[in-house]
Amino acid sequence: SAPSVAGWNSTTPIQPDRVSGNLVRYAVSYIQGIEESDPGPWSAWTPLTNSFEPNLQGVPTDPASIATARRIYRQFAEVNGQRPFTAPIGIIADATSTTFADIIQTTQAWQQILGGGVINISVGSDGAVWAIVSNGGIYRYIRGSQTWQNIYGGLASISVGNSGAIWGVQSNGNIFKYVGGSQTWQQIDGTLASVSVGGDGTVWGVQSSGSIFKHVGGSQTWQQINGTLASVSVGNSGVIWGVQSNGNIFKYVGSSQTWQQINGTLASISVGGDGVVWGVQSNGNVFTYAGGSQAWQQVEGSLSQVSVGSALNIWGLDSQQKIFTYMPFINLSQPV
Repeated sequence: SAPSVAGWNSTTPIQPDRVSGNLVRYAVSYIQGIEESDPGPWSAWTPLTNSFEPNLQGVPTDPASIATARRIYRQFAEVNGQRPFTAPIGIIADATSTTFADIIQTTQAWQQILGGGVINISVGSDGAVWAIVSNGGIYRYIRGSQTWQNIYGGLASISVGNSGAIWGVQSNGNIFKYVGGSQTWQQIDGTLASVSVGGDGTVWGVQSSGSIFKHVGGSQTWQQINGTLASVSVGNSGVIWGVQSNGNIFKYVGSSQTWQQINGTLASISVGGDGVVWGVQSNGNVFTYAGGSQAWQQVEGSLSQVSVGSALNIWGLDSQQKIFTYMPFINLSQPV
């Protein structure tokens, strides 16, 4: 079945598609973990006549009773002469609600991407997103279709510098680099507890003992770096931050090859290829670092992990292993 229009929230047209004379229709897909069904069937076309931003009723629930969430899709009959274009507009993050409001808001917000079961996520400087699920399965996000593609192999954690620089670590410490041309994983000498890849391909890692290493690409060896960390994050060769097990935060100063302590405490940290820094505390509070004032600014929301590719590519996981992306000042459609 398909949802139907049951009222309107606005009489103000919005170019190019929310205008009188156009038509709109909706469909629903079902989400279970990181898997998603095809959307459909589609509702009947509803004309837009001086009424816009509809309320939907009768949003179907999964007949198989497997889905934990549903995604709403929308088509306008004509946008700039093109027809029709399918757009995912929002997620109902439960299996039972049957209403949805297709309204426009301008806000800073975390938009949910897919359901649970994800234990690690990483976004690159070019927006490439990869994730690891609880059984070690590896997935790559396809932005055009907003779906996840399963990638061969198994990892405990992954780091994406960009779409051509993807590394990961298994639970036994084995290190792998993804070779896109052959779609295989190449094992790298050494063992690490975690690895981080910058937007320029720079690779650092931390062992379970806290020892820090930098990968020297030319010689394919690991160079130990002074200090100890619980985790490290690489934005690029000149922007490396880390967190110790007690929450202390450090920034690497390459010229002196020393670590500079930064005020505050975090459980984890992530640095983008453009130098943007975000972090998460153990209680889920999310912060971004304001370099000019050298202060941490709290951001709305609660996460267990944040990953920063750049100022425009920020993703995270919450305590229920659900995926979110930060969408500052955008149009959002919201469930009611």
